[in-house]
Amino acid sequence: MRHADILEAADRAFLYKSGVKEIVARKGMTASFMAKFDSADFGSGCHVHQSVLDQQSGRNLFWDPQREHHISPLMAHYAGGLIATLTDFTLMWAPYVNSYKRLDVGTAAGINKTWGIDNRTVGVRVLAESEGSCRLEQRAPGADINPYIALAGMLAGGLHGMEKKIPPPSLSVGNAYDLPPEEAEQVPRTLGAAVELFRKSPTAREYLGEPFVEYYAEFKNCEYRQFCAHVTEWEKRKYLEMA
Repeated sequence: MRHADILEAADRAFLYKSGVKEIVARKGMTASFMAKFDSADFGSGCHVHQSVLDQQSGRNLFWDPQREHHISPLMAHYAGGLIATLTDFTLMWAPYVNSYKRLDVGTAAGINKTWGIDNRTVGVRVLAESEGSCRLEQRAPGADINPYIALAGMLAGGLHGMEKKIPPPSLSVGNAYDLPPEEAEQVPRTLGAAVELFRKSPTAREYLGEPFVEYYAEFKNCEYRQFCAHVTEWEKRKYLEMA
């Protein structure tokens, strides 16, 4: 999908997913945007590319030809905010129990607080070959996102970084999946863990508002409790005779 202002981008993503489902339904089939439909596959991602433009001049404020890798201070701070909120805001771009099946090593998903130059193993990827294409790519979201909620979370993280001038960590070189959790904090691996991080996040409450944080966290917590109470076919096959 072609880039656009944030609300237009969310509209396009929503209409695209809805349109695909409607078109396929007319053929008697079902289209799914589950993050992980088959355990043997990588899963389906929705990597989100972001940049900040000056409204009057149209200049890309992430681009600085005088600095290393062409990364402007504003871009570094925006990235710092995205990385700082990557784990606390995971609930906003991994909204379902199934979403966390995709967030694993070697799946092309961003799973830790890292960034790197054109590195597809990090949480936030830098693409800065020219002013027109200079941008950051958030690699954690799956195809199952609600685009309005996910993009709001990323905007909140970026604003947090710019306003607080949050420095990002050192750029990762090589396979970021190999970094231990003590060097690069990893995203939560279950919906329940993500709910707790989101609910306790002061940054979420500051930028997204108390009512949204409380409602969204409780809504997703109810879903997680329902899942935990459900006996799956895997459990039956695994434990029927063993127990």
